[in-house]
Amino acid sequence: EDGTIIGKDLEQDKKRFYVTDSGIVLVTMEMLGQDMYTAKDPLAD
Repeated sequence: EDGTIIGKDLEQDKKRFYVTDSGIVLVTMEMLGQDMYTAKDPLAD
C-alpha cells in the first residue's frame, strides 16, 4: 500500500510482515499485494 513505512514501528510491522527476533523485517512482493509482473519500477518514467 502506498505510504507504508517499514522498520519504524516493529509492533505494527509484526501485524503485516515477518519480523525476526533481532528486529529484521522480511517483506516480499506478495506481502505488499504485488507480484513479479505487476510491481512498479520506481525509476520508470
